[in-house]
Amino acid sequence: MKTYNTFFEDLEARKVALRQKQQDQLSRFKQKTADTAAKNREKDQETRERAASSSREASARDAEQKARRKAAFQSKMAAKDEARAKADDRQAMKDEIKAELAAKKKQKNSDK
Repeated sequence: MKTYNTFFEDLEARKVALRQKQQDQLSRFKQKTADTAAKNREKDQETRERAASSSREASARDAEQKARRKAAFQSKMAAKDEARAKADDRQAMKDEIKAELAAKKKQKNSDK
């Protein structure tokens, strides 16, 4: 049979072992939590980097498309201006020819 001393020593040893076990569990939990938090921060950072990269790529594509549209518009406007200039030249030639014909007709009528 156990004596009081050995009984209390066993209780004391169990208390110490239990405290040590609890401390070990707590430290494992804290470490696991810290590891999980670090992994989550890494994932968040990777997600932010991917989003930023996608955003930069989209901005570059948008800028390229905008430049192409602008170039196409400028080309179209230049073609319109050129066509308008040709039309103005043709109209000026027509007016000149009409004026010459009118002058010839007037001269013919004055000769009669």
